[in-house]
Amino acid sequence: MERIVVGVGDSASHKAVEWVIRRAAHRAVEVRLVRAFDMLASDPNDNRITLDRVRDHVRKALPGTEVHTSLEMKTVPDALVDAAEHADLVVIGAHRDHPVQSTLQGSVPLRIASRAHASTVIVPTDWEPGHDREVVVGMADDDTSSAALLFAAHEAAAARARLTVVHTWAMPVRTITDVLVSEDVELRDAHQREVSRAVDDLRDAVAHLDVRGALEERPTADALADHARTAELVVIGSHRWGAIVGIVLGSTARALLSRTSTPISIVPRPPAFTPKSTTTSSPSTPER
Repeated sequence: MERIVVGVGDSASHKAVEWVIRRAAHRAVEVRLVRAFDMLASDPNDNRITLDRVRDHVRKALPGTEVHTSLEMKTVPDALVDAAEHADLVVIGAHRDHPVQSTLQGSVPLRIASRAHASTVIVPTDWEPGHDREVVVGMADDDTSSAALLFAAHEAAAARARLTVVHTWAMPVRTITDVLVSEDVELRDAHQREVSRAVDDLRDAVAHLDVRGALEERPTADALADHARTAELVVIGSHRWGAIVGIVLGSTARALLSRTSTPISIVPRPPAFTPKSTTTSSPSTPER
């Protein structure tokens, strides 16, 4: 059974919860709702009431689903990263147009994605459920995409959606005296072979998968943002960094967060490295 951690915070988390409910229609899940709070800034009882209300909503929408809650006196990133240590997926909401309104705004979603052991899904507040049946995954030139490709393939298969593998490339800069058209054609063909090989591998790995490749000569963020318009999920891979540089994630993820209302999944390259939190906090309130 898949274990999902969902951040419950401000109004942004509403869409994260609704995304999880919609996705759970395709599989069996166990949900843990996590709310972080500051004892000096908010009342624990008010936070518990909010958390219980969301729990009741999820249980009503997903009868028979195990739904747990955790109220943590920690920072949002620490609470979610710690809760997701043994989870399969962590889901958070984020404002795109009004970051000042969200406690999960700015770099916080990407900080969580860079530290969490599990794959992270960021659901924008302007996301609306549609009838799209396509998952888009970005394929890089290195091995950072291998886990993302498999994750996207399983997501597409479970939702009975088509998977589109997007790979971008750039023509080498040539001087006037160094125009070698044949080499450029060979380079494009080499990229096309990589895409075709990835598509074939995914067909072998995941049964009944409807998958196609898309090779495009333009920046990766531009290609993925355009494909996202007709997709229900965009998946990208990521490197892992240590604790000091863990707040930095790739420019592609940052660009996508500002340009699309489609949920974005960031899949870490295994083996994952999870920095241990150095924040001292009081024990969490009892779980319900």
